[in-house]
Amino acid sequence: MRSTWGGPAAVDRIGRLADNPPAREQGPRPGRTGAGGPGDRPSPGGAGGSGRGPRPSRAIARGGRASMRSDQLESGGSRPPSAIGGGRLIDRLGPVGRWIRGRRAAPWRVAALAVAASLAAAGSVAVFSPQSDRVEWLDGGRQFAPDEVEAMASALAIKGIAARADDWGRIGVEPARLAEAQKVLEQQGLGRKPLIQELDDPDRPSLLDDSASRADVFLRAEARKVERALDGVPGIGSAVVVLKPKPGRPAFAFAKPEVAGAGVRLRAEPGRTISPMTVERVLNVVTTFTQLDPEAVTIIDAQGDALLRAGDRGHALSMRAEARARAWEAAIAEELSRVVDGARVEVRLEGPPIGDRGAEAPEAGSAAVSQGVVAVVPNGPMSLDRPPAAARGAGTVEPGAGSSSGPGPGSGEDAIPGRANVLVEVPASYYLARHEAFADGEEPGREILDRFVAFTEEYVRSIVAHVIPEESLGRLQVLMLPLSNDEAGLAEERGPAGRRGWAGPWWAPAAVVGGGAALALLAAAGGWLPGFRPAPRAPAEPGAPRPHLMPSLRDDDTPGPADRVRELVRRDPSAAAAVLRRWVDQGVDA
Repeated sequence: MRSTWGGPAAVDRIGRLADNPPAREQGPRPGRTGAGGPGDRPSPGGAGGSGRGPRPSRAIARGGRASMRSDQLESGGSRPPSAIGGGRLIDRLGPVGRWIRGRRAAPWRVAALAVAASLAAAGSVAVFSPQSDRVEWLDGGRQFAPDEVEAMASALAIKGIAARADDWGRIGVEPARLAEAQKVLEQQGLGRKPLIQELDDPDRPSLLDDSASRADVFLRAEARKVERALDGVPGIGSAVVVLKPKPGRPAFAFAKPEVAGAGVRLRAEPGRTISPMTVERVLNVVTTFTQLDPEAVTIIDAQGDALLRAGDRGHALSMRAEARARAWEAAIAEELSRVVDGARVEVRLEGPPIGDRGAEAPEAGSAAVSQGVVAVVPNGPMSLDRPPAAARGAGTVEPGAGSSSGPGPGSGEDAIPGRANVLVEVPASYYLARHEAFADGEEPGREILDRFVAFTEEYVRSIVAHVIPEESLGRLQVLMLPLSNDEAGLAEERGPAGRRGWAGPWWAPAAVVGGGAALALLAAAGGWLPGFRPAPRAPAEPGAPRPHLMPSLRDDDTPGPADRVRELVRRDPSAAAAVLRRWVDQGVDA
């Protein structure tokens, strides 16, 4: 039999009834007759009955196409509803649930809710989010090197522009001062330019420029690299480098020009001077970047004085020898400071440098090199004996001579000073401190101090011989600096007792003085001890007799003096008064 509940409309109606079940009635509805009346809906449980049929399955309520079988329903009643369901959850939501239930009829409500939620979220973010300081990053937020960050921050701080650098190398300023900061950096030549400005840079040669213009641009770029490298040299505040190209035109238009010479202008840091060692370091940097010979570099200071002249071999050798002498001086002072406190070292050069000694006789030097090679004769014995001195010739350079110390300046190596005279000054306080440490407070003797001086001089000579080569070492003098007034006063206070006027055998007068003091103390103690003897106690006054407290002490009935006086007063008061008056007037003895 075909069910009358088929069709999508009926299934939808069943779903609504399942979500909102009607109230259960105990009896038959009015107008129902028999199994069913004309005014009642047919029951899905059978032909008759007052019970409500079971809830249809979800497949029927949702799908709308599946038919409900009669054997799935109970004939006697309904199945209890599930504890959790979509309808129950919507009912518990109250008005919101009823509003959501009508979403099929009004879908615009869902859209309105979504729009309202989005607006509320945007408003809360705009109102309640913390306002951070706005920062505009320079050059589009590009990352700069640490030295560039420091230079840019210093330039902006001088103009009163607060700059902020992060860990990625970016620099930010206030948005209102962004244009001013960019202008300051452009004037100082700092910061990187955008790509369009790099293409439009007037310093950048175009395709129509000649070779001379291209050479100038290339040399300026190389000079900036050398200047940035010189910024890290200790003692150099700033440096200006100018590179000179070789004369003539390159082989083709786009070839890199060759550098013929370099000029460097140095400015020392405040309170410092440019030492020969600093000049040597600058020369090393310039020759490394430009591949120039040291004789093609000129270095001047801020006042225009020449520190190194290009093409002047004698001046170059002198400056480089002076730098080497200052290095020796610093090395000797550092070694002596580990043992000798306050020592001063001075190295003075005497005579011209000997760096070009090997270039005086190139033919003899080449002959010596050729004779130094072991000759191998085919099918003959090989001899390892050195030729005699006469056979080697007068021009042969012995090992350890000037040629072995280093090549000449033409090869680009360091020049060796001719003679280096060393003066070492040791303060006298060093010898006194050493003597006090080992002599246990005794008066310094001439022999002991002489031994300390000899040992110190030998130690200084060993240090100097270790630092300066033998062929460059001249005279060595070790002097003792006298004590200053302050040091002499301290030494007098810390010195032994003999230097303050005490006799040599100090224990004899000390024993005499100590014995006298002991006798005086004993004599004084003998006179003071009797005075400390306690005074005799006065006899205690006899108290009133208390026979009730001490009944055992009364051995007899003999009255005492007090009893007799008391009896006299009782019997004859006038006589007792006369006796007392006489005692008062004449005294107790009367």
